[in-house]
Parts: sequence; structure tokens; C-alpha cells
Amino acid sequence: MATCRVCGKEAAVRLRYANLWLCREHFLEFFERRVERTLRRYGMVREGDRIGVAVSGGKDSMVALYVLSRLGERVGFEVCGLHIDLGISAENYSRVCLQRVVEAFRELGLVYRVLSLKKEYGFTVEEAAKRVRRPQCAVCGLVRRYVLNKMALEMGVTKLATGHHLNDFAVFIVNNVVHANYAYLARLKPMLLARAGLVARIRPLLETPEHDIAAYARFLGIRYADIRCPYGAEEPTKVVGRFLEIVEKRSPGITMMMVRGFIARCLPILESRFGEEEVRACKECGYPTTGDLCAFCRLLRRIGARR
Repeated sequence: MATCRVCGKEAAVRLRYANLWLCREHFLEFFERRVERTLRRYGMVREGDRIGVAVSGGKDSMVALYVLSRLGERVGFEVCGLHIDLGISAENYSRVCLQRVVEAFRELGLVYRVLSLKKEYGFTVEEAAKRVRRPQCAVCGLVRRYVLNKMALEMGVTKLATGHHLNDFAVFIVNNVVHANYAYLARLKPMLLARAGLVARIRPLLETPEHDIAAYARFLGIRYADIRCPYGAEEPTKVVGRFLEIVEKRSPGITMMMVRGFIARCLPILESRFGEEEVRACKECGYPTTGDLCAFCRLLRRIGARR
């Protein structure tokens, strides 16, 4: 029987990358301490911040919500919740997500806002993707980036947190290296600073493996929407993710080494070469953009939706 490295009790989880066995209690402590170190290492939060957590209803964003709620008092920041009802009717996906998210917000006693895309703008992600003949995931990403930022500004949020974890970040790196998308890689940071019209974005789970997130959710009994987006199969990044999982199994810890190495050594070079793009205000909504109209306003024009 494997025992906890800290207290000697029966272990509940094994962290292969650290060659470490931990019981439930000490795993939760380890997990939260690492997230707190990540926040401090990359300067993601300051005392008095109002952190808005973008919660989809899935495992990763729900864990980000719970761990930040538990750390808020200790570190000195406030947490509130944001959710977009995308109106995905297939497999009742959006309905299930909405139910789980609202349950969590209320359980934690948080200030929160839920925005219905259909009620606010007159369309769903499914409808928009069909009209512009683009993949669901591409339209969904465009909509979420714009609407979450708008919601955060309206709620007085100083930092917008997402549930992107270590494995996500590694996939982003490899996928964009393969496609030689170096300008995007230059913006792949632990924290994106606030700019005119843009709320700062942080990734508190940046150094947390997905396996650990699943264990944290299980040990705390977090009820999340245990349902995959019906359009997730469209994501080509999933192939990259499976490849990296194989590499990690053969060399535990290599994912963390790659991500930390990218941030420490590659990112500064990419930033110096590509830097920040010059932006201007969108002629219709005032949102920062590199052209006359932002991508969201162009989408609204194409589908004939209201603002």
C-alpha cells in the first residue's frame, strides 16, 4: 500500500512528475499552494484585485473558480463569476452547463453574471456558425473573447481568469510552432496586461497538470458539467494533446519543463521580435482592434444580428 509522503497515511493520489504519493488532505494543500505560487511568480494578482472567473461549467474552469475562491481571503482579492449561455442545443449542452455554473456561484456565495447570447444579441453560436459557414469552435472562441471582456468591464473586474492549465498551454505552444504562428506565440503569456478597452487576463492553473485538476475536483466533490461539447471533435489541437500525453507518460515532468522553458527563454525573444500590434478603436463598438471593425462586429454584420 502506497503511503502519503507527508503524514504516512494511505495515499489517495500519485503525482508521477514529482514521484510523489499524497493523501487527500495533503494533495489539496499541495494543489492550492502551487496555484498560489503561480499567482505570485507571474504577478497575476495584487491585493484588492477583483478577479472575474470565466466559467464554462466544465471541470477546468470550475476548479479555477473553487481554488481562487479558497485563496481569495488568504491572498487578498475578491472573486466573482461570469458565464455565457452560448445556446448550444445539441445534447442539451448549454442547459447542463448553465445549471452547474449557477449552482456553484450560489454555493460559494459569489456575485455573478450570466449572459444569454440569444437574448443579448439575437443569435446562438450554432446559428452564427451555420450562417457564416465557419467551424463552431472558431465562432465560439471569437464570441467568448469579446463578450467576456465586455462583461468584465461592466462588472468592474480588474483581472479575468480562465481555466487553461499546463496541458492546454503545452498544446498551444506545439500547435503554433507547427504552424509557424510566431506572432501568436509572442502573446502566449501567463498574464496578458490590461490595455485600453481590454481587461487583463490571467491563467492561474498554468502550472497545474490536467490530471491534478481532475483529482482536486473529485476530492472536493465539485459538481461540474461532465459532458463534452458536441462540437469539440472539430478541434485539431486534440491530436497534439494526445501526442503530448504519450510523451509525458514516457518522461514524467517534461510538459512542465517545456512550458517553463518557453516562458523563460523563448517568450522574451518572440516579444522583442513581434511586440504588441498597434490597435485602434472599432468604429462600431469602440473595442480595440487592428482594423476598422473588430472581429465581433464583422460577425454581427455578416449574420445580420443586432448590437
